[in-house]
Amino acid sequence: MNIANVPLGLRLSAVHTERVVGEPLTTINTSQTFTRGPVRLSHNTTTRLSELAHDNTTAGFSTTIRSNPWQVRGNFNYTVHPVFDISTFNAELRYDPEAVKYQAAINAGHNFTNDVFNFGLQGGYDFDTVLTTAEANFERDRGWEFIMRATTSLSPYTASGNYGFSSEQQRNMAPVRAKVFLDNDMDGEFGPDDEPLQDVRIATGNTVSRTSTNEDGILLTNGYADRLANIRLEKASLQDPYYISTQKGFSTVPARGGVVEAIFPVIESGAIEGTVYRENTDKFVSGLTLQLVDADGEVINEVVSAFDGFYAFEFVPPGTYTIRAEESQGVNLLENSSTVSPDDIFIFGEDLYLEDDGSQSNENTPPAVPAAPLDEIYGPFQQSRKEEVYGPSMDNIQASPSPEPLDVGEASIVKPTVAVPPMLQQNSEPKPAKSGGLYSLISQ
Repeated sequence: MNIANVPLGLRLSAVHTERVVGEPLTTINTSQTFTRGPVRLSHNTTTRLSELAHDNTTAGFSTTIRSNPWQVRGNFNYTVHPVFDISTFNAELRYDPEAVKYQAAINAGHNFTNDVFNFGLQGGYDFDTVLTTAEANFERDRGWEFIMRATTSLSPYTASGNYGFSSEQQRNMAPVRAKVFLDNDMDGEFGPDDEPLQDVRIATGNTVSRTSTNEDGILLTNGYADRLANIRLEKASLQDPYYISTQKGFSTVPARGGVVEAIFPVIESGAIEGTVYRENTDKFVSGLTLQLVDADGEVINEVVSAFDGFYAFEFVPPGTYTIRAEESQGVNLLENSSTVSPDDIFIFGEDLYLEDDGSQSNENTPPAVPAAPLDEIYGPFQQSRKEEVYGPSMDNIQASPSPEPLDVGEASIVKPTVAVPPMLQQNSEPKPAKSGGLYSLISQ
């Protein structure tokens, strides 16, 4: 249970035994556990009552810290009643990687009741059918002790379904048998055109299987009975990073003595990549959110175009797709379609074009505002000042009186009068300009 969002477990049990000969006995057990990440703390007490009179109470505290592949364990036991006293203390450091078959441990302890110190070393190797271990223990006053062990189990829980030996304990177990294959025809079932995948692992909860698939694509791993198990393919164990499982995983409660059958079809995914351009200018479009939509209209992936307009959708399952701009962008792409197939798994140069004909609306672009007359913007004073600097506007230029004709004989030539703005009158003098290393005069 969780108490105030704290992962604290509490348990209380009591057993009363009536005897025909002898005194009745009552045993009360309590347990408190706390788990946070890789750390687990637990405390247990045992109280014995003889004819309902308090006989004794003992307790123990243990700590386990896991950080794969290392594990640290420590515990000490003590007596609470009738007299408080520390009994024993033990600590162990274990190296037990999941992906390999060997293990090693070192431990040390002290018995405070007898004042005896002990020290031990352990090494083991898993041969799949037999687990072998070698131990060396030292205890003061007794010296060294060497032990060789071989552990095996006989059960029908094998990849073939026949009886066989296993190095793992089969008691209270519910094995999981999985078939992993490359589904070339993409029908979800193993057939003549499909290929078994070797050296692939599955995960039950957070535990990755020690064994991997054989040449037939089959593996068998143990799971705990009567517990909820989330079973999935361990993607990191696939040899090709573009391999993806069409079976995302499932949850089940294995029954004791039964075998959970799992099938994991794997297909090869591909990629679609290209560049986003504007339709009319062929300029790159960067920062545009693109969505990959399958034939059912579902968005299966989303990316943003890079600074140079480049985009890439990776790990795309075979199928036909369209690419669109995310709705909030307020823009549209020209019609497009891309097909990823086993024969053409990587689509390169699938360029996209952003509609740029002015017909589409963009909520981020404000509407154009018509220009107001100068008098409304500047007022009469500002308008007169503007004319002093830049000259009169076309609306304020008045027609000049008709000039006098010039007598040039039989023809009369009229010399036009042009109003020159004050600013240009001030700059009417020739100005030197540099051209080609030589100075020349250019008339303004």
